[in-house]
Amino acid sequence: LALYEKDKVREDIFELIKHYKKNNFSIIAINTSKLNQEQKDKLTPFCDVYLERNNYGQCFGSYKEGLLYLYKHTDYQNIKSVTILNDSVFYIKDNLPKLIDLSKSAHFFGLTENKDFHYHIMSYALFISNKMLMADIFKNFWEKYQLTSSRKDIIMNGEIKLSKILIENNHDIKPAFDIDVLGKIYLHQIFELYPSYFFKDESFLEDHLRLCKAIEVLSLIH
Repeated sequence: LALYEKDKVREDIFELIKHYKKNNFSIIAINTSKLNQEQKDKLTPFCDVYLERNNYGQCFGSYKEGLLYLYKHTDYQNIKSVTILNDSVFYIKDNLPKLIDLSKSAHFFGLTENKDFHYHIMSYALFISNKMLMADIFKNFWEKYQLTSSRKDIIMNGEIKLSKILIENNHDIKPAFDIDVLGKIYLHQIFELYPSYFFKDESFLEDHLRLCKAIEVLSLIH
């Protein structure tokens, strides 16, 4: 778990860690900031390993440190699956059982995909099977990965390159939610759910319905 938690840990992160621990996962938490002692004392009983490092390399630097820790200090051949997460998203408590199921099966490689620049699985949530963990191509990627402070380089040489080399080496990587499904979910939330919650003005709703119809037509044309 790659964290950037200053002084105090978010409550959803506590819930996430406790939920995984309750489901017999070992927790390696790597924080690129510093917690105050009270928070550290609250968090560390739930972590098998808690490390603090500077933020050079951001989340991919923490991923590398965590995975190399596994390769060096554990009997990784017998690890059933590894889940890589970071705190760039908020974790809803009701959805944690679904996340645990994805982690246990490691059937999917990640939650979502992205087609910007080059096809890749987004790295805020990755599910690594034992087969993937044992693969030389996966291990070598992390051993050779060079940390950088450039967000663009992290995306290109980290997130995108990892997916690219796995595909080139015949690893079946796929997301739990593909981009077409996500597009429909996001459009539904933006144009159907939010206005009904936050706006009651009838004229606004009429304009909103016309906009939805226009988007529907454009989608059909596309």
